Amino acid sequence: MANQSSTVVHYNFTEYSGSNGLNKTHFVQGVPDRMVVAGLDNTSTLRVFTWEDDDASAYVRTVNISSITTNYTSTAPDGTDWYAVSFPGNISGATFRDGNYLFAFDAGVNGIGRPRAFVRLETVTPIQILGIPILFATAEYDIWNPDYAFAMAAIGTQGSEVGIGLAVGGGTIGYPQFAVGYKDDFVVYTVTNSNATQISRFGDYFSVRPVPGTARFAAEAYDVRQNVPGQTCAMAGCTATARYVEFGRPEAPGPF
Repeated sequence: MANQSSTVVHYNFTEYSGSNGLNKTHFVQGVPDRMVVAGLDNTSTLRVFTWEDDDASAYVRTVNISSITTNYTSTAPDGTDWYAVSFPGNISGATFRDGNYLFAFDAGVNGIGRPRAFVRLETVTPIQILGIPILFATAEYDIWNPDYAFAMAAIGTQGSEVGIGLAVGGGTIGYPQFAVGYKDDFVVYTVTNSNATQISRFGDYFSVRPVPGTARFAAEAYDVRQNVPGQTCAMAGCTATARYVEFGRPEAPGPF
């Protein structure tokens, strides 16, 4: 920007208002020829904004989903509600796979089989009917466990694989940790060693992206550690240490 000989590039912009959940949302990664972003308009509706490259403005569609609750809560061993300070209620990750948009967001505790807060992966399929673009929710995938909570999922696509990074904590897990894995493996692997809970916010910088030229994913996470052993973050402060993580499938053995 300091180079006086650099080429000036002009751009257009659109400012949206009147829709919930857009202030901390994530754009869908990897979509060709368009930008797509969504927000949770309420507990049973996604509002999706699509701006195609050759259009002067975006179009907006609402998508009905199975209802969730806003009972976003999970308690760490020090009594802190780590879930409530993670700004739940927003799209925490979004990616493009096989012609579909995949949105990740938090879902609250409910009384119909989800005793802990969990993560919903919502698949939305774009189609055209008589030249009019339409969006449909075509699959719903819940990441949950009766013994602990999941939150703040980041997702990315690498070929046919969807990589996932998310927080898991409360219940039998205790302090929230960051974990990584693959959709449909039904298991994730913890990559942090936190022994405390942030009291004002939690979950910044979480992301999952494909590593170019490889079959691996890269994730950002951080440990939260007590400054004074045995003292909570509220009492003596804590230190958050960023961590870069790469993960992937085991490589096939080479020739002998």
